[in-house]
Order: sequence, then C-alpha cells, then structure tokens
Amino acid sequence: MGFFDLFTSRNPDILSKDEKEAAEILKNILQSHQTGDNTFGSEEVTQLAVGLYYLASRRTGKKIVRVEEFVNIDAIFSGNTKGLQYAGVFEAIKQTIENACNNTSSLNSVVTLQDCEKAILVTLKTAAKKISEI
Repeated sequence: MGFFDLFTSRNPDILSKDEKEAAEILKNILQSHQTGDNTFGSEEVTQLAVGLYYLASRRTGKKIVRVEEFVNIDAIFSGNTKGLQYAGVFEAIKQTIENACNNTSSLNSVVTLQDCEKAILVTLKTAAKKISEI
C-alpha cells in the first residue's frame, strides 16, 4: 500500500479515478458502435477488458496475475489450473463488453456516463469476487 492509498476510498460501491476513466472509454466504445463509426473496434474492447481485469484485481488486494501469465503450460501439466481460472474471469469481462456493444437496446438508446459507470461498477465487483475465490 502506497502513501496516497491512505486517502483513497475503500468503499466498494464508489469508483476510483481510473475506474471512472474506464467508464468514459466504455461510453466512447458504445457510442462508436451506435453511430457505426467503429473507431473503437475489437482491439479497444480487448484493451478495456485488460484494464478492467487489472482494476478488479486491485480491488481484491491479492497479488495480481498478469494477463501474459494466464496460460503457463508447465503449471497446467502439474495440475495448477489457476491461470486458466484467471483467464476465464478476463474472458467474462471481455464478453460482457462485447455483449453491451452488440445489444440492440443499448444501440438504440442514449448512452450516458452514469449508465456506463454503473455497468463498470457491477463488472468490477463481479470480477473481483471471482478473482477472490481463485
């Protein structure tokens, strides 16, 4: 824990500055899909998913398992499948974002920052719970 962490809120129902930035990115992605512009494509969705995975990991207080370390063949052959479980959490986050982008109701409604913040909060809380269980 760093010095400045003493001043941050520990309330799990409040987004941090980084988490609010993720909500803004989600809003931009959804608006891009609404307009058909597709400025924010699958690469941006993957990058947002990676960011959300790390933000969710940070909420747990556990040691962060980096995305690059998910599939360790030696660990899998020795019976340690935790990396695959972390990969499952990451894939669930990514699928959630993709589902939001392809959801017809979200494509036809006004995307607000507050809605994106709520979606990010639910996603982070769910992912943090799953990561804590690993």
